[in-house]
Amino acid sequence: MKSTPLKLSLALLVLAALGLYYWFGPSRSTALVARVRAGTAVNAVSGTIIVQASEAQEIKSEISGRVTSMAMALDKRVAAGETLVQLDT
Repeated sequence: MKSTPLKLSLALLVLAALGLYYWFGPSRSTALVARVRAGTAVNAVSGTIIVQASEAQEIKSEISGRVTSMAMALDKRVAAGETLVQLDT
């Protein structure tokens, strides 16, 4: 009867030791942090991505005509009332 509590205590001690080794052991991964600096990327990963806009806006004219000039450019911000397209009516 006395051996049962001893076996239980020994099993708990082994489990506690294994838990401590897992938590504090050498197998824990670490991250290295470095300062960012301008320059050429030496260890770059090549690949391809697809960028898709979250919104799109279709621009329509109330009158028909031929486009004579277009003041829109990719990634250019526009303000309210700004002329985007001129039509030859």
